[in-house]
Amino acid sequence: SYDEVAAIETHQLELSGVSLRVTPSRTYPHGPMLAHVLGYVGEVTPEELARDEHYRPGDLIGKAGLEKGWEGDLRGVDGGQQIEVDALGRQLRILDEQESTPGHTLVLSIDLELQRAAEHAMGDRVGAIVALDPRNGDVLAMVSEPSYDPNAFTGGIKPGLWKELLGNPRHPLTGRATQGQYPPGSTFKIIVAAAALEEGIINPFTRIRCPGYLRYGNHTFRCWKHGGHGSVNVHDALVGSCDVFFYQLGARLGIDTIARYARQFGLGAPTGIGVGSERGGLMPDTDWKKRRFGQPWHKGETLSVAIGQGAVMATPLQMAQAVATIATGMRYTPRLVQRIEALDGSLVREIAPQMASRLPVRETALKQVQEALVDTVSRGTGNKARLRDILVGGKTGTSQVVTIGKTRLKAHQMKWNQRDHAWFVAFAPAEEPTIAIATLVEHADGGGGAVAAPITKDVLEAFFRLQQEREAVRLAQN
Repeated sequence: SYDEVAAIETHQLELSGVSLRVTPSRTYPHGPMLAHVLGYVGEVTPEELARDEHYRPGDLIGKAGLEKGWEGDLRGVDGGQQIEVDALGRQLRILDEQESTPGHTLVLSIDLELQRAAEHAMGDRVGAIVALDPRNGDVLAMVSEPSYDPNAFTGGIKPGLWKELLGNPRHPLTGRATQGQYPPGSTFKIIVAAAALEEGIINPFTRIRCPGYLRYGNHTFRCWKHGGHGSVNVHDALVGSCDVFFYQLGARLGIDTIARYARQFGLGAPTGIGVGSERGGLMPDTDWKKRRFGQPWHKGETLSVAIGQGAVMATPLQMAQAVATIATGMRYTPRLVQRIEALDGSLVREIAPQMASRLPVRETALKQVQEALVDTVSRGTGNKARLRDILVGGKTGTSQVVTIGKTRLKAHQMKWNQRDHAWFVAFAPAEEPTIAIATLVEHADGGGGAVAAPITKDVLEAFFRLQQEREAVRLAQN
């Protein structure tokens, strides 16, 4: 503090060997906003010192997020002085001096105003929102709630606060967008539909009857709609999110074919976003079960996977990438860092968009799925994400956390950590998508259509409003 500085300077002659130095300190002006993206710095540990000879005791280094993943670019090179002192430790003169080299600046793809709107839309719920530009993979917003203040780590976090963060049952230190792994629920039906159309298992006119259940072996698989959906084609099945239709597709496709297509959408492996500690989710197949459990895959397990349950797991970032892929037919590696600049603003390196793969699905099949997703929002289970003047394509999902008896309980009848997760994935405008979103609410008080879709709508409205405002400013300046 200023008072401490004044006291030391006043008593300098009495403090042998003590001197004051000005050093930079990492601060995060937006506090908890983007905490899981930016990460934080902390004092280097003995293990880290042993791994890297460039570190010295007391150094602050990146511990999480971009701070950790891009430590080499952010850090710079320490300087130093060799000084001559008298018998009392007072500095007499500088014998040698090496200037420090500042670290580089990362320029991110994040739209700060959209990020702020997305965090406001999530409110005090537990979950994540990821918004991408499907044309190049740019991450426009990435929300994980609850969050934490990374400023608390810069000078060494207090033991009480550290214990509080670790003991919080809602795990604020977990970046749910990249580290949270959840069953994708009915959002996974997008992938199964595309696979079935491409493989010729069905065509747009194939109809399957849904009486509300499917008996398979000695097990009864039920549809979310108790009375069933009647006779439906793939378009109707996506719009109404018919489970029985997708049970049938799963049985016909088989788990290995489903897994092959799911991996083309980016599931089952980290996306390579570069924030450190990213989880890869899980896309099961016959080989996985044999390696993991030493047991063969049972066909009945495929039915659960076909509706996004069972062993399949995905992160919100992966599902944002998946819906961006269905929107354009191309999968891009999510890009957070657009370029690296020197302290004076000159370009050090540009990070170009990277197309990971082109979706192996015919244009006609892709169009059929896209049109069904538009109808899902216009008149189906995702209608709470509908915008007034812009067509939105989307899909709801509700992933079951626990099974409690045969009677399906309402959310308010269950403990918080037993409630289902609510999903919604979307892209817009439907004709030429410029944004793709995945919203996940943990242990929600309703399904994806009731809880996650309205949140997504708020983010979409903010995105297009910001576009209009910025375009108006640009035109005014010209």
